[in-house]
Amino acid sequence: MDWILPKLAAGLAASVIIFCVYGQLYWLHRRPFLGAWAVAWGAYLARNLLAFWLPPRFEGDNPAFWLYGALALAGAYSLLVGCRLLAERPAPRWPLAMLGLGLAWALAAYRLDQNYAVAMAPVLAATALVYAMAGWSLIAERRLDGLSRLVAGGALLTWGLGHTLVVTLLHHWLPQMLVWGLLSGAVCEVVTALALLVLFYQKSHAELIGSRQELARNQSRLLAALANLPSAVYAFGDDGRPVLWNNAARELTGYAMDELGDARQALALLLPDKAQRRLVAESAGRAVSAQIVIGAKNGARRHVAWSDVSGLAPIEGWRAWGVASDVTASRQAQENLRRQSEFIWAILENAPALIMTFDTTGRVVSFNRACQRVTGFSSEQVVGRPVWEMLIPPEDRETVRLFFAEFDPAAIRPNRERQWLTADGGRADVAWSTTPIVGAGGEVEYMVASGVDVTSQRRAEQALRQSELFHRTLLENMPDGMILTDLITGEVLHANQAAAAILGYEHHELAGMFGFMFHPPELRQQVLPIIDGMRGGVCDQAQALPFRRKDGQMIYCDAATAHIELDGVSCLIMFFRDSTTRTLAQERVQQVAAGVAHNFNNLLMAITSNAQALGDALRGRLGSGHQRALLHNVARAAADGQDMVRRLEAFLVSGLFESAREEVLQLADVAHTALDLARGAPAARKGVSFEIEVDPGIYVRGARGELAEVILNLLKNALDAVDGRGRVWLRGRVNGAMAELAVSDDGPGVDPRIAERLFQPFFSTKGVRGKGLGLASSQGIIKAHGGGLRLDSAPGQPTTFVVSLPLAPAPPGAATQPEEPIEEAPAPGRDILLVEDEALVAMGAEAVLGAAGHRVRHAAGVAQARQALEERPPELLICDLGLPDGDAWDVARLLARHDAAAGRPPTPVLIITGWSLEHAAMTPPDDVPPPRRIIRKPVDKAMLLRAVSQAGQNDSQL
Repeated sequence: MDWILPKLAAGLAASVIIFCVYGQLYWLHRRPFLGAWAVAWGAYLARNLLAFWLPPRFEGDNPAFWLYGALALAGAYSLLVGCRLLAERPAPRWPLAMLGLGLAWALAAYRLDQNYAVAMAPVLAATALVYAMAGWSLIAERRLDGLSRLVAGGALLTWGLGHTLVVTLLHHWLPQMLVWGLLSGAVCEVVTALALLVLFYQKSHAELIGSRQELARNQSRLLAALANLPSAVYAFGDDGRPVLWNNAARELTGYAMDELGDARQALALLLPDKAQRRLVAESAGRAVSAQIVIGAKNGARRHVAWSDVSGLAPIEGWRAWGVASDVTASRQAQENLRRQSEFIWAILENAPALIMTFDTTGRVVSFNRACQRVTGFSSEQVVGRPVWEMLIPPEDRETVRLFFAEFDPAAIRPNRERQWLTADGGRADVAWSTTPIVGAGGEVEYMVASGVDVTSQRRAEQALRQSELFHRTLLENMPDGMILTDLITGEVLHANQAAAAILGYEHHELAGMFGFMFHPPELRQQVLPIIDGMRGGVCDQAQALPFRRKDGQMIYCDAATAHIELDGVSCLIMFFRDSTTRTLAQERVQQVAAGVAHNFNNLLMAITSNAQALGDALRGRLGSGHQRALLHNVARAAADGQDMVRRLEAFLVSGLFESAREEVLQLADVAHTALDLARGAPAARKGVSFEIEVDPGIYVRGARGELAEVILNLLKNALDAVDGRGRVWLRGRVNGAMAELAVSDDGPGVDPRIAERLFQPFFSTKGVRGKGLGLASSQGIIKAHGGGLRLDSAPGQPTTFVVSLPLAPAPPGAATQPEEPIEEAPAPGRDILLVEDEALVAMGAEAVLGAAGHRVRHAAGVAQARQALEERPPELLICDLGLPDGDAWDVARLLARHDAAAGRPPTPVLIITGWSLEHAAMTPPDDVPPPRRIIRKPVDKAMLLRAVSQAGQNDSQL
């Protein structure tokens, strides 16, 4: 059969072409029906091979048994395509058709050795069904255009149905016509294949034209998009001329496209830097990116991010093109950020706070100067090493190491205090605040720890605690009582054990009490003003403050207070000491001293009044001024004694010595007074001559008695130095702003070794006769007056002590010569009743008053005064305050009754007393008229006569 070979060749060629074309389309376009079509043609090829190569029947020993494998392979391939189609979920007909085709091939392979016709019938039927489905798909799914779709689909549908019908009929009913059926099928296959190839070509050509048109449209859209792109885009053609220069490029550079020239000119125009110009020129076509600086038309320099993408030209004819973005603002922001970072880092590096950075493994990244200063370690020693190696004490190292080994951001403690090791082996207390730094990925990358060296603070706190403990222990165990009260309410907030013991309470009983409860109710009106003064800051201490113990006993305490703030509350703290024994003893001493002062004043008045009375009696018989001066000195000494008593009383009351009363004094008068006293000394009566030369116009301010005492001490020393045979002289002069009084003698002088010690206390050259206090006390008195006392002496030369005192202005009307006491003009004689229990005082006063022309009756007490009043009423009553059988108020009461009974005006009353004027008895009772005057003893002649003269006036303030 010669026709077998041409049919075979044609079938093979058509099958291979269709298989390759539609197989490629399947894999490119993922079209399931094309893949099925390719499988069908492959199966049909295998069928043709079997049909022409094998006889209708063959035995099992035929050498072509390998064709079983071909049938199995075709079936397996069909099954695989069917499964793939199922996975892609196409229309259900395609997977079912392919699975059916595979089963048919498998059945053919199984039945081929028994009956060729029976085996191939399912294959032919399945293949024809696939052809028919493919043709219908082309028509229904519109895979091709218009007529091409109808022709191809109709051909496939007709061929599949017709071929199946012809082959089936010929095979079953006319087996002898099988060859003709196969031949007709082959012809149909070739015609169909050629038709499909023509259609495929037409389709491909149409798609190519459409692709070119679409490309042109896309390029137009691309150019429009590039023209309006916010980034600068440029392109140069093959001739080097610019073909694209978008709006952003024009705004960036200020140049239009026609101003650029060719590519070389554009580079020279836009890139002033030669190195960058060379970089851009050499990078053409190599897809390079860089940041460059371009020059704009207005002369500005701009930083741009430039990318050359010439190797990816989207439009034909573009030889070089690229994209550039203005990053000037970004570069400026980066530069500002860099400067800010450097500035911040400089601040952190030089900040007084401790600042350290470390990563999540615990390695130190930064270590500022404050850290270096506190620890003594340099940054090079610490950075890069684990923090626990050099800074953490041994007892904490394992804890810190485990923290970083099992790093958990949630376990970071923001604030804590830790000790650091220092380079010298010590430790520093550091208070830390740790802040995690989170990276872009949301993970903690670093930790910044800022801290303060609190070593000094902790040491101060420790010292404060120790000091607080010390003072608390001291306050709790001190022998003096301590009570802390609220300044506003007076409530007791705290008290020590001594306070409880002094007041007789249990310690716990004092809390909650009030301060006024510790004072006797009957004395609170006197005590509370003192306490209020302490609370108000008027005074801070008080003596002999009365307190009442829990058992009712009254005690006296010395108290001192201070204001403090305690937990925002203003408090008053009082320290007090039981001074009951001392207070009572002091009261007894004051009582005794008051009695002594009273008696001493009586003695002084007796001396004064009798001396003055003697002077009056001997006025005509005193032959010299010296004798009158002696009597005057007696009166002056009594006055000084009175001043001493007054100061003694003030000391007993206040505990402080009261300075003598200062006045402007005539230096010559003071010197004469001291000299008159010195002349009366036994040593002066042996043959010592005295000279005095003091300007009467020199005045100083001071206490007369103290200055006279200093001059008298110097005169006594001079008398001792001349030993009763020599000369002593006084010289006064003005030296600048100082008055100087020199006391000199012509004795043997003073040894320089002795002169150095003369003013030391208890040093004396007089042996047992001297106490060594005269010159020391004299120097102290003169210094207290603002002056000085010095020695001018040499062995064999006269000895001179110089007293220097500040000059004082002369008082108005000052006399230039010492004056005699001014006598009061004699008052008209009056009938005076003198009531005085001291006989000497009464004698002196009676003599003075009698010499002044008054008629004086004397009574020694209240009883004698009553008798005298009954005899006749006096014109004036002078009465001592204290009497043996009463007091002056009793006598004044009797006198007032007599006056009232007789209808006379009240008789004037003068009271004289040796008691202090602050004595309680000085206040008259309510039923006694007040006296005209109360006079403190001693009373001299002038004072007494003046009081008597003024007693008749209508003035109660004399």
